[in-house]
Amino acid sequence: MTTYNGSLTERELLLLAENEAPSVLLCSGIYYEKWQHICEKLTNQPLLVNLDESGPNGYEKWLAEPIDLPDFLPSAEDILMLIHTGGTTGVPKAAKLSYRAITNNSISTVLTHNLTPNDATYLMLPLFHTAAWNSVSLGILLAGGRLVLKRKFDVDTTCDIIESIRPSFLLGVPTIYQALAQSPRFQTTDFSSLKALRCGTAPLPRSLFQLYDAHNLPLCNAYGLTECGPSNFSFAMHLVTQDILRAKVGSVGQPMYYNRVRIVDDSGNEVPPGQPGELQFSGPLVFSGYWNNPEETQKVICGNWVNTGDIATCDSDGFYFIIGRKKICLLPGEKIFSLLRSKMFSYSTLPCRTAV
Repeated sequence: MTTYNGSLTERELLLLAENEAPSVLLCSGIYYEKWQHICEKLTNQPLLVNLDESGPNGYEKWLAEPIDLPDFLPSAEDILMLIHTGGTTGVPKAAKLSYRAITNNSISTVLTHNLTPNDATYLMLPLFHTAAWNSVSLGILLAGGRLVLKRKFDVDTTCDIIESIRPSFLLGVPTIYQALAQSPRFQTTDFSSLKALRCGTAPLPRSLFQLYDAHNLPLCNAYGLTECGPSNFSFAMHLVTQDILRAKVGSVGQPMYYNRVRIVDDSGNEVPPGQPGELQFSGPLVFSGYWNNPEETQKVICGNWVNTGDIATCDSDGFYFIIGRKKICLLPGEKIFSLLRSKMFSYSTLPCRTAV
């Protein structure tokens, strides 16, 4: 199973689908014609199903047809899902997530946030992204909670849903939280059910945090990597307080369950506490490599550790801060670290990937 971002170009989607060779493609009506053009060019043409049509190419007809499925008993290391990475450098890679990785990731989410059947959330992120699946949907469903989905984000709809289902947490990106804060509904909506408003995919600006803090709303940053969970760092929503959030502005929180974390220098040695280095992960949440891409897999997986390419620090209380990207800098690693130590660069201006 995999999901595709329908807004990618036909060329990009063609390259992904040719590499991954899906046997069935389910798409909404707005993307059906686009996928028709793509499927015509694929070596192995999949069955294309229109989710919004009731006719011969529609979902209901396809669902009603008998399917001869082979006997299959999955093992922990069998691949359940391909999730595409951000694709900041060319066509996205497909990370292979096993039953082991997804199960442990979902359990980590439940345990970290103490989720129960009484919890609810509204999914504000697209389902082609790992955050929608593995930071929100699977965790809340495993806990027996309530999940509400809409086709796309809208401020007024979001505020209506918050007042109607009384969610215990939300996961969004800075632009979503900025749009909410700039709306007149921000002053009138009852947000009191929310134990945490988690923010990912980009650093949480201090000015945006302060807008929410003025209303005593627990907006906090988080971090997750497609290849490693992404249940990696977060503030536990049932334990977080405004005082902690104010004291740790800029932090992505603490390690979630089942994460082994370390920060290393260019030689792979762990750096002293408080010093910057490359963030690495190990443990049962990590992926199984990239689909049909052994070269990139070898670059990222080093022994039992996954290289993130992110430069991080950890303070004396065990809170982590993402302060930059290693691979985008053209300086030798030790030079980067020495410049960071001397604070010649501002943390707020360094490029950063805090993707949940």
